[in-house]
Amino acid sequence: MIRPAPRHRPALATLVFALASLLPRAATAQEPAPQAATEGTAFVGVRVLDTRKRTVAEDQVVLVSGGRIQAVGARAGFEIPHGWRTVAGEGHTLIAGLAEMHGHLPNAGWPAGMSEDVLFLYLANGVTFVRGMLGEPAQLELRGRLERGEVLGPRLAVGSPPLSGGGLDAGRAAELVRQYQSAGYDHLKVHEGLRPEAYDAIAKTAREVGITWGGHVADLVGLEHALDAGQVTIDHLDNVVESLTAQLVLGAVDLNTVVTEASEERLALVARWMLRNDASVVPTMALWRTFMGGIAGAELVPAYDELKYIPPQIVQQWVAQVRGGDAEQRAAGERVLGWRNRALGALSDAGVRILLGTDSPQLFSVPGFSLHREIAAMQVAGLGPWDILHAGTTAVADFYRWKDHGAVAPGFRADLVLVEGAPEQDLGALREIAGVMIGGRWIPKKAIDERLAAIAARFGD
Repeated sequence: MIRPAPRHRPALATLVFALASLLPRAATAQEPAPQAATEGTAFVGVRVLDTRKRTVAEDQVVLVSGGRIQAVGARAGFEIPHGWRTVAGEGHTLIAGLAEMHGHLPNAGWPAGMSEDVLFLYLANGVTFVRGMLGEPAQLELRGRLERGEVLGPRLAVGSPPLSGGGLDAGRAAELVRQYQSAGYDHLKVHEGLRPEAYDAIAKTAREVGITWGGHVADLVGLEHALDAGQVTIDHLDNVVESLTAQLVLGAVDLNTVVTEASEERLALVARWMLRNDASVVPTMALWRTFMGGIAGAELVPAYDELKYIPPQIVQQWVAQVRGGDAEQRAAGERVLGWRNRALGALSDAGVRILLGTDSPQLFSVPGFSLHREIAAMQVAGLGPWDILHAGTTAVADFYRWKDHGAVAPGFRADLVLVEGAPEQDLGALREIAGVMIGGRWIPKKAIDERLAAIAARFGD
């Protein structure tokens, strides 16, 4: 794991909403209803992005029915079927729904209504898919309810409970892998503290039963070993900075020392490790800046308007966990953050698959809203608008080998976001959402705004 000084190092596994112990029970929030049912929906006059080819088609019509995109074409001469709902798209861009590739999902201990709120916060920001990274059985049930349309929210991939800790031996590790695969989890979450023998048992058994694994890189395992074993994602750029010195030592290291010895040559080697294993990176850059940037939590609050959608008890917990630092500590953090930026830029330039993810809800990472902060942080690292749009859409489809997701094309699933402006020119347009479609269900801006206002009002009382 990338380790800042102790004052900056929260225990990530413990930061996910502790709602059951902190909050009173709340009434279940009312979900916004879709517009009146019709034969289908036609987006008229929209710009359509192809994030794989990096092209834009102007003045298009996109027809959706039955949860799928039926047709896409130039508006001139395009006939809209009778009785279909039309959505005016002039001055707007239609893109595939965005993915949160390192999120945390509602669990059984949350108060009534909170699960629905968090799922809606994702949707309200154009997130139509969440890869959960800290699972439990209740999330498997939630996944089914979402798929059946009983709950409004993004589609989910549910990760297993974390496989972690030095006390996990090889036999128990293999047993847990089989148990989690049989239970129906979509992937395994590997965490800190694993010893090499336990990690290797996880990898071997996962290959046998056909389940992937990703997440952290245990210090005693090391990045190259994890990649060669088949770990599909390196989340948080975990163990990347530690690997940028030729004198690589497995185990806990002082990152301030590592960055004085880091080299571009070593970074190129790390990129080759990832490419040869077709591994992906979920960098979570904004989160790492929050707890390594040396700014106290109380100083951060005014800059995060989206905190109004989070229970005040949780906000105060976050404030307490981000304690800041003096000038020397901030400088040390900036040196490490600088190498994280260089690493992400270099990996992207080398062709390593980058996936959009934020670790929400974590320190000041409000579900959905945190993607916009992550996008800004990725731009600082040198990724351009097309790179980032790709990371949240078609790169995710490539990662999962989906053939009908991640693009605005006939036959594809109708998980779509309509935004004002041109996001390929200015990613700030992704904040200006005119509506979201999930599985063909259209949620207009008015419904989004009303639901967000209700959430904020509840926590403002």
